[in-house]
Amino acid sequence: MADLTSQQAHWLLQVADGRPVQVPGAQDAPASRGLVQLVTPRQADVLRAYRGLQQQAEACRREARRVRRSGCLGAVLAPLGRRREAQAEALGKQADAYEAEARAHWTFLSSHDLLDLDLTLLSPGSDGSLLSLTDFGRDAVWGFVYSARFERAHVNEAAVGGRIEAFLRLREGLLGHGFQPDPRVDLAAAVASRNCVDVARMVEANRLATAARWQSYDRLPLVALLTVGEGEPETVWERFWSGYQALKASGCAGGYETRLAAMTLQRWGEVDQAACARLWEIAGRLRYHGWSLGQSTDPVAARLAGVRLSPTQVVARVLRLVEELERGPWATGPYLDLAAAVAAGCNLHRLAIKAQTAQLMEALPRYHPFVDRYDLAMPVTGEDSAPTLTAALLALLPGEVPGTVRRHQETTACIAPQVGEDNAASLALMLLDAACPDWCDLTQFTWEIASLLHLPDSGSAFAAVVRMGAMYQRMAQRAEMSKPEGPAAGPG
Repeated sequence: MADLTSQQAHWLLQVADGRPVQVPGAQDAPASRGLVQLVTPRQADVLRAYRGLQQQAEACRREARRVRRSGCLGAVLAPLGRRREAQAEALGKQADAYEAEARAHWTFLSSHDLLDLDLTLLSPGSDGSLLSLTDFGRDAVWGFVYSARFERAHVNEAAVGGRIEAFLRLREGLLGHGFQPDPRVDLAAAVASRNCVDVARMVEANRLATAARWQSYDRLPLVALLTVGEGEPETVWERFWSGYQALKASGCAGGYETRLAAMTLQRWGEVDQAACARLWEIAGRLRYHGWSLGQSTDPVAARLAGVRLSPTQVVARVLRLVEELERGPWATGPYLDLAAAVAAGCNLHRLAIKAQTAQLMEALPRYHPFVDRYDLAMPVTGEDSAPTLTAALLALLPGEVPGTVRRHQETTACIAPQVGEDNAASLALMLLDAACPDWCDLTQFTWEIASLLHLPDSGSAFAAVVRMGAMYQRMAQRAEMSKPEGPAAGPG
């Protein structure tokens, strides 16, 4: 495994997440060490030309089939039939020409291992090149971020105390402005306190939201996300509202879930036609495998849109992680699928299966580094309503699991007198990334953490029974099938 400095690891993490980066010079270049794959502007142009020629060839063949199908009058009007057949043959020859030109590009692309790349998912470099992290690079960053070395040198435990103070101060300010005590007020303060301690900015963002007829307190965690955007609140609001309208135009029904999906998509770029289509593809595949048919799937799909894989591969990763997590002794309850979706959002998982030996071709589980951390966090997450989801979030935080668990327990105890015992552990999750803010941002899991709260409003969009209905039924069926038969099952 490569020995990385903190600066190198952070740069590679940016590449893994598809962020724009500066391309380093030739000296100690990550590409030469096998950590990244670099696609030059020329290679990218050839790949785009290859894909374009394939699409043109397919379009010609589709048109030829349409022309032939519409030529049924040829039996009555022979000249018309002959013209249509000639037109179809010409289209077929044009498709052959496109395919021949594409084959010329195929040799070049195949020799550089570029055929399967999706350029839209790569990290743009400063010189026009594109970069992606290799599995060797993913292993190196994972090994750094989740190491004892990182725990000792890069986890700032004192910063968690500062975040707690900022959270409680912002919460007190909101209550002082007339907000009633509510777990969603608390969560909003926890979210906003990562980057904003200005109560006035929060109040202004809330004014814009209520003017758009967001009457329920469900709006407040979303309002908190608005406060971290750059610019004046009105500017941030207009950008968000534009993305929200784009999602509605693409077919989303609207409402809190669609609004949160729009905010989440904006983490990865503009909410344009391509972003909307990607969300729909991921959400559709999740629903096909039993996720909620309602809007509640959209915020999860929007977060998974940040995974640098195709929609098919993204959902396949979620399903595989469900299988991995189900094998554990504590893997029960309706939140297991959501925990797997949280785990799947990390761009540091390997893409290939690592063989233990070339002779036996036996493979380690692809996600075993995460599962090991998950299993370590699981026994100490308590008897709350969703220990699997809590464990998944703790397992993703940088550093070592025992240190993360201890910080979570200490933070929970610190804020419990103000927010109540029922919700302290869930709210504490949102504050833990203060120990390593450059490496992790838990505000991306606002929807998931909100689902852990005990809310006074049973009709809330964050209420688990509303959002997790289809998944809960599936998990309940699995649990029913696993019950022993006969007297061991207990009295009838």
